[in-house]
Amino acid sequence: MNYTEKHGNRAAERRFGSPPTEKVIREWRKRRKDLIKADKSKKTLRSCAPKWPKLEEGVKNWIIDHRKNGTIAQKLPREYERKIIEFHKYVINMRKKLCFEIGQLGNMDAVPLTFDVPSNKTVDVKGAKTIMIRTSGNEKTSYTVVLACCADGTKLPPLLIFKRKTLPKDVNPRGIYVHVHPKGWMDGEGIKLWYEKVWSKSPCGLLKKRLYWCRISSRHM
Repeated sequence: MNYTEKHGNRAAERRFGSPPTEKVIREWRKRRKDLIKADKSKKTLRSCAPKWPKLEEGVKNWIIDHRKNGTIAQKLPREYERKIIEFHKYVINMRKKLCFEIGQLGNMDAVPLTFDVPSNKTVDVKGAKTIMIRTSGNEKTSYTVVLACCADGTKLPPLLIFKRKTLPKDVNPRGIYVHVHPKGWMDGEGIKLWYEKVWSKSPCGLLKKRLYWCRISSRHM
C-alpha cells in the first residue's frame, strides 16, 4: 500500500505482478481505512454487500429447503411417482400370479468406467498459467461394469467387460467375472454370459422356481 502512495497504481501492478491488477489496487486504496481496522486473523472485506439482500436470502432458503426434501441434480421424468406406483403394483400382481420369492426379482445395469480419473484440483505456484497434471495415460481407456442386486438386498458378483478381442492372461480375482468385447459394450452375448455366470449361480438361482430379472433405468421410466 505504501508503494502505491509513492509510485502510483500502475507502477505497483508492474512491480508486484498481476494479480493484483491496477483496478484491484485502486479499490484497496479506497478502502484503506477499513482494511487497516480489519481483523488480521480472518478473511474479511472479500466482497461488497449484496445489492438485493432479501432476494439472496430467499434464494438461499429455497436451496436449503429443496436439499432437505432430497432433491437431486438429475432431472426426473414427468409423472415418475405415478410410474413407480404402477411398477410396484405390477410386481405385486406378478408375485401373486407366479408365486416367486422376492429374492428372485433383480435389477441389473451396465456402467461405463475409465481406468484413470484425474483430479480436477492440484497445487501449484500462484499465477501459473499452465498446470501439468500427472496421469497414467489411461483416462480415455474405458471398460464396462455390470452390477446387479436382488429385491431382498442380495448383491450379485460384478461382470467386467474389457475393450479387447481376447481374454486377459492374468488370473481373475475370485467373485468377479470377465468378458471381452471389441468396443467394450454389453451386448446379447454379454447378457447371456451374465445370466449363466452371475444370475443362475446366485442364491436365488439355487431355488427350483423360475427366475425373474429386470433391467430398470430412470431414463426409461
